[in-house]
Amino acid sequence: MQIKIRAAISSDGPQLAKFNALAFARNPEFDPDIIVDWVNSDSALDYFNRIAASDNYCILALSDNQIIGYLSTESASHVHRKSKYLEIVNLGVHPDCRRQGVANLLLRHCEKWAKEQGFTRLELSCYYKNSGALAYYGQAGFDPMNLVLEKTLEEF
Repeated sequence: MQIKIRAAISSDGPQLAKFNALAFARNPEFDPDIIVDWVNSDSALDYFNRIAASDNYCILALSDNQIIGYLSTESASHVHRKSKYLEIVNLGVHPDCRRQGVANLLLRHCEKWAKEQGFTRLELSCYYKNSGALAYYGQAGFDPMNLVLEKTLEEF
């Protein structure tokens, strides 16, 4: 499989929204609070149009002109820390293309760009119960740093 990496553009927003639903189809298994059909909303389309057109870094992995993966980032503000952080907000790969180097290729491109922009650290979030993603990120050099805890507030 030949993979091409290119920067996302604003017209990619609708395709990104559709692809995101496929790449993250298992998320409801890890997050019972997720809005399953959010990707079909105007809010989702606005979000994907914004990340595709933003000054932040958003790249697509393409095979035969079809999106098979994407990575988007935002600058992270940690005023209490020394390093300059870039957050990987989304890293998704088509289920049929996993374990074929797509995520590695996206990460390498992101790391190169981040260094060129003066970032010194990458961070990302991952569902605690997503053992496959956690294992991959560990192999890719990411170390656990923070753990987000949630509590449902009962009605009175």
